[in-house]
Amino acid sequence: MNSPARIPSRAWLWFLIPFVASAWTRDWWAPDEPRYAEVAREIYSSGEYLVMHLNGEVYPNKPPLLFWISGLLGSFTDWSELAMRMPSLLATLVSAWLTARLARRFWGEDEARIAPILYLTTGMVLWHGARLQIDPLLGTLCTGALVLASEHCVSRTGRARMILCAGLLTGLAVLAKGPIAFALVGIPLAGWRWIAGPHPLRLSRTAWTGAGLAAVVPALSWALAVVARHPELAYDLFLGQFFERAIKGRNHIGPFWYHLTLQPLMMLPWTPLAFAGSWLAWRALAARRRGETFDLGLAQSGWWFWALLGAFSLSPEKRDLYLLPAYPAVALLGSRWIAQALRAHSRDRWIVAPVPALLALLGIALCGAGLFQSRLPADFPSIAWPAVAVGLALFGGAALAVRESRRGEHARATLALAGGLALTSCVASLLIFPLVNPTKSSRSLAAYLLTRPERPTSIPCVGVMPEGFRFYSGLPIVQGPVLDPAISNTLDLQQKSFLALAEREGSAFLALVAERNWLSWSETTRAAFEIRHTQAVAARRVLVLDLPETPTR
Repeated sequence: MNSPARIPSRAWLWFLIPFVASAWTRDWWAPDEPRYAEVAREIYSSGEYLVMHLNGEVYPNKPPLLFWISGLLGSFTDWSELAMRMPSLLATLVSAWLTARLARRFWGEDEARIAPILYLTTGMVLWHGARLQIDPLLGTLCTGALVLASEHCVSRTGRARMILCAGLLTGLAVLAKGPIAFALVGIPLAGWRWIAGPHPLRLSRTAWTGAGLAAVVPALSWALAVVARHPELAYDLFLGQFFERAIKGRNHIGPFWYHLTLQPLMMLPWTPLAFAGSWLAWRALAARRRGETFDLGLAQSGWWFWALLGAFSLSPEKRDLYLLPAYPAVALLGSRWIAQALRAHSRDRWIVAPVPALLALLGIALCGAGLFQSRLPADFPSIAWPAVAVGLALFGGAALAVRESRRGEHARATLALAGGLALTSCVASLLIFPLVNPTKSSRSLAAYLLTRPERPTSIPCVGVMPEGFRFYSGLPIVQGPVLDPAISNTLDLQQKSFLALAEREGSAFLALVAERNWLSWSETTRAAFEIRHTQAVAARRVLVLDLPETPTR
């Protein structure tokens, strides 16, 4: 096989299996998933569909689209994690299909068959594509808007219809995560118009106005309805949670070069291919500036990814998954390089071979992971043979990719490595994730809380996030008193507040406190409580506290 055209046109669908396995075998893992799951659950348990709530408190941080959909699916399936992750799974599938569609439009069948495989086996997509996150849904809506807005049309009526649909998808993207969707759609489209020139079919103001309204009305209608009921949320909804965060930052603060150093890791194992394709895109843009014939698809794909990376680097808030909606461009760049290398009979092993070689070594190392079992908690299950299974799957695919790349068989090498990664992900999902769940998620400790006889009006959490425990137990678990760095005696205030909560609940008192917070309290405060249970949850030791036994109890 020395041409992607020999890959079956729907072969990429097999690479969705790891996402289903991951979504099926994992509990809610931090960050984000426990919080989003609880927000979605509270919509349908409370019957409040307009104003989002988290742990019983108003939650103005995110628009509602994902929570509406995920909560609806969960309400029909007894809050199954797999069902609630279905929006992300379907979004990942559609994004892969849209990637293939763009590759076919830009170049042809060769690139269209390899691009969705690259997309589905990129580290960023493999990790986030099956999680309960907003960004997979956001990425699909934005990519769909880009596809429709740039679709080839033979009539003004057809183009007006496409622009209107693109505006509607943009509006739904805003309803999913806020005004950032305008940047994710607008920045690529602006560059594409600059690169390709004005569209030959000019639209009327009416068509553009309709598209603009479709992009604005869904989220604006929801926000105005929320503010009508809760006027105090106006600042958060219209400025604080989006524009202020983009300019000043509130969470996840990172330096300017954050994405420049992290995204190459998230593009693995296709980082060399993406950079090779980016070099071709740069050459295409240079040819355009000189007035020469150039590869329009390469130029637009390169602009799509690198312009968004630059834009997100300007914001003080940075997380790796913020760029997930641009990852179809990574797959497009890599697929174009492979197709051109095959047609030119290129044997550039240095681009294809190094990463598989490193992954083969990693596979060998994983086979020996059981030797470090003694460093894990005493009650942690044995990982020896699951680690060997994962290591062998990774080594097999990577070693085969190294062999094929040395022969210059880039398509075979790509399929071997992608298949090895997919198999590795499946094995890890089936064998490793169930072992990690008890310490990674809140389910086990939530089950313990249900066995306790106490039934307080609220169970405060200090040093741990309450939403996962609340989701799995259904108990009134809330955020307890927190430390405020702006107040010098805040630790004393936290302890006094906690003691007041205990006095109010009396014999029904129950609380969750991180061990490090517990150790920071005074001996007097600690003497007022009894540790009933200790468990590791998400890399923290969590203590279950109640009041000491007394004759009256």
